Amino acid sequence: MDRHAPVRGPRGDRASVTHPLGGLLIRIAFVHSFYRSENPSGENRIVEAEIRALRTAGHEVQLVAARTDELKSEHLYGMRSGIRVSTGLGRSPLSALAEFEPQVVHVHNLFPNWSTRWPRSLDPPLVVTLHNFRPLCANGALFRDGEICTRCLDEHSTLPALRYACYRDSRRATLPLAIADRHGIKGHPVIACAARVIVLSELARTVYGRAGIHPSRLVTWPNFLSERDDPGPIADPSRGRHWLYVGRLGPEKGIARLVRGWPRDRRLVIAGDGPDRAAVAEGAVGKAV
Repeated sequence: MDRHAPVRGPRGDRASVTHPLGGLLIRIAFVHSFYRSENPSGENRIVEAEIRALRTAGHEVQLVAARTDELKSEHLYGMRSGIRVSTGLGRSPLSALAEFEPQVVHVHNLFPNWSTRWPRSLDPPLVVTLHNFRPLCANGALFRDGEICTRCLDEHSTLPALRYACYRDSRRATLPLAIADRHGIKGHPVIACAARVIVLSELARTVYGRAGIHPSRLVTWPNFLSERDDPGPIADPSRGRHWLYVGRLGPEKGIARLVRGWPRDRRLVIAGDGPDRAAVAEGAVGKAV
């Protein structure tokens, strides 16, 4: 198949069916670039959880994946990734999508192993989940030097990202992202093609709306815990109501600050690891954490 030909679907012999309990069953293709396994990723986990949930509901789901663990040994991987990110050209899932003929394509993360221009050749509707602020911020967190930072968004420029070496503390590593994002959210080829853009919180909805995505295209869909992932009781119910934090223990999450200000009469259960582990442990002394 020509890599630039539209991905058509669905064919008549693979028509949608109706679930016995009601509702339309459809074919959904997930496109995702998996981060390195040595850095545990919530994005990777939620992709896997969504696929399980959709299959359990009876939908036909195929994952089209690019895995950094497998690709990082390629010759000149870093350079090729940088060119792919900055130009939007390179590895495309179109051939796999054409074979599956999905009725919906759901993109989670393309960085840095998938190109970004291929959605222009899609015929089925495209849905995009934005797990972070990467289209607006080189480090994806709107966070720098221990504080919230929205300079690139405020100044409509990616020059601050380069100035402060926001991705991996390296101007060289930041440059491809700065080039890719230089035209703002409206110049992002994947988001421009998306029928719906899913964000994880009302805060993210507000930020992306301010950046230029029309509110009618934004959908708030928080992360979830499937029954398969349910670890069971995490605290004695007799201890009363408690709160749960699951995630990376890093400065951009604010968990160390949260623990320091946590009330002594409330229980907080923390599951995760990261560079702020010691600070979290120190702040938890004498508290029900």
